[in-house]
Amino acid sequence: MTANAGQGQDVPNTHQNWFHPPSAVLEDMHALEEAVSLVGYDHGIANWQLVFVTDPERKKRMLSSYPDIHADMVAVLCVDPEAWFISRPGLWENAEFEARSRFIDDMLAIGRGDNRLQRDRAMRSVGMAAGALVSKAKSLGYMIENIPDTDLELVGREIGLPASHQVEYVFSLGHHSNRSCHNEIAQRGRKCVAREQFCSKTSD
Repeated sequence: MTANAGQGQDVPNTHQNWFHPPSAVLEDMHALEEAVSLVGYDHGIANWQLVFVTDPERKKRMLSSYPDIHADMVAVLCVDPEAWFISRPGLWENAEFEARSRFIDDMLAIGRGDNRLQRDRAMRSVGMAAGALVSKAKSLGYMIENIPDTDLELVGREIGLPASHQVEYVFSLGHHSNRSCHNEIAQRGRKCVAREQFCSKTSD
C-alpha cells in the first residue's frame, strides 16, 4: 500500500495512522485462522481454541487498561487442560494403529500418576498456536502485542468461556498505536537463537 508524498511520488505506507477497513480485517482473520489451524491436537482431541473479537464495545472493555492501543481485533487463545478426560465417540475407531498406540501410552502414563502430562501437552499446543498466530499476523503487517496483565476473568466472560477452559493468551492486533510494544522492547538485544550448542549469553 502506498501514500502520495506530495512530490508526485508514491512512498511505502508505514501503517502510521492507517486503520484497516472491516473487509480487510475479515480477510486477514481468515488467513490467521488458516495459519493457526495447521497446529494440531494430541490424539485429535481439541484442547485449545482461538477466539477473535472485533466488536468495538467488547474490545474496549477487554482492553480497558490500555486506552492507547487501537486494536482491529483481539485474539484470545483458550485451553482445556483436562480435555482427554472427556468421552470422544469414534476417537478409537477412526484412529490409525500408531495413533492408538501413542494414546494408550499416554493413558497408561496418566494411570501411573503423571497428572501433568495432558496439561503439558495442552500448553505445548496452545503455545505453538500462539507462535503461528504472531508470525502470520506480523507477515500481514500487524502490530501484535501479548497482553498478559489484562483481566482474564473479564475476557472469559466477554467470549462466553466455559468452566472447562481457561484463557492462556490475549493478543491485540492493530495497525496503529501511540505506544511501543513493551514485549518488543524487552526482547531488543536478546539472543534467542544459538547454533550447535546452548548459549548462556542472553544479550548483545
